[in-house]
Amino acid sequence: MHKMSLRRRMTLVLFMVSCCSLLALAASLLMSAEESEEALIDEVVNTALNRIESQWPIQGSIVLPQNLEFYHAPIGQLPPGLPAEVAALAVGNSEYYEQSHEFHVGIREYGGERLYVLYDTARHEERLATIYLGVGVAVVVLALLAGVIGHVLAGTILKQLSALAHAVEHDCPLPLDAAHDDEVAVLAQAIHAHRLEKAQLLQREREFTAHASHELRTPLTRIRTSAELLRELSALSATDLQRVQHIEAAADEMQARLSALLFLARDLHASQLQRVNLHAAVAESLQQFAAQKGEIVRNNCIAAELAIDADPALLKMLLDNLLSNALRYTQSGQIVIDWQDGVLSIADTGVGIADNDLHRVQHTFERASRLPDGFGLGLAIVGRICAAMGWEWRIDSQPGQGTRVQIGIAAKLALEQN
Repeated sequence: MHKMSLRRRMTLVLFMVSCCSLLALAASLLMSAEESEEALIDEVVNTALNRIESQWPIQGSIVLPQNLEFYHAPIGQLPPGLPAEVAALAVGNSEYYEQSHEFHVGIREYGGERLYVLYDTARHEERLATIYLGVGVAVVVLALLAGVIGHVLAGTILKQLSALAHAVEHDCPLPLDAAHDDEVAVLAQAIHAHRLEKAQLLQREREFTAHASHELRTPLTRIRTSAELLRELSALSATDLQRVQHIEAAADEMQARLSALLFLARDLHASQLQRVNLHAAVAESLQQFAAQKGEIVRNNCIAAELAIDADPALLKMLLDNLLSNALRYTQSGQIVIDWQDGVLSIADTGVGIADNDLHRVQHTFERASRLPDGFGLGLAIVGRICAAMGWEWRIDSQPGQGTRVQIGIAAKLALEQN
């Protein structure tokens, strides 16, 4: 889901606040205008009734404005032409509707007669409609103007922060201008300090990695070589020979652990992509495990001509770690290597992993089994390689039933060229 930028959110907030304020102001103005019109009508009606009373008894006809009508009759009688509904109204000011047409009615009793003045509100409604239209247009125009101003204002306010975010995203030099706002300046200085600290930390880690690689590999090689020479001596007893083999195995394990740790410490990139025969790569990895329960492994459905674009060294390390894990934790049953619809899978019938451990075992030095010979780096290496190659991977497992690792690889079937 695409997230809205801070500038857009600020623009939206300013626009909504402006719209709410404009709507509240428009509602207030319209209510005030309508109340004023109502009061004005009542005043016109009352003024007409006062004028009629002042001229009572009426001699001839009374001239009233065009939108006023006057009726009168002795109390209790219905004046000619006056609707019965109006005659039934109480003394005072009232409203009367004839279909959708509205009249304001003023009723008084004076000199033994009942006086009725009806005010036709047609022109009043026309004026209100004009006011409503004008206010509506003004609200829309002002709301749009508020949106534009809000967008420009948000951009102005966030200009410094946007420049800082761009510099961080693209790893550019940070804008450390003293003219920046205090908050932005503090943030820029903090990011700059963090960058320097991170660069120094990475430099120290690279130096340590280089030194560790050199200082540890040399004595391990000496131990391995000395053990091989010692094994060649004919005077060794069977017990002594077994001890020498243990020394060789321990040296090999130390060498494997050192290689894995150095691999995880590197900034990994797939820089040597080339066409690799997947069938041959799997067969090569299986070859080194042939003596280790190799009979339970089945290379299934990987065509001899299947080729993928990959870094050969990284692919070999990935296959070695997956097969090593599967063989280590599968005491009986089988290990099946399969390919289907662009997905390489390695499934075993080993001890399996509990659901709450699946995520944890993908981190370094995390294990879910108490079996020996593992040190919690295999799946972490697999994850790093998949990330470097742009491959998606997942792991499914059931305790006591086995584990399946699936890796989505963009592959093409291609005949190997001799």
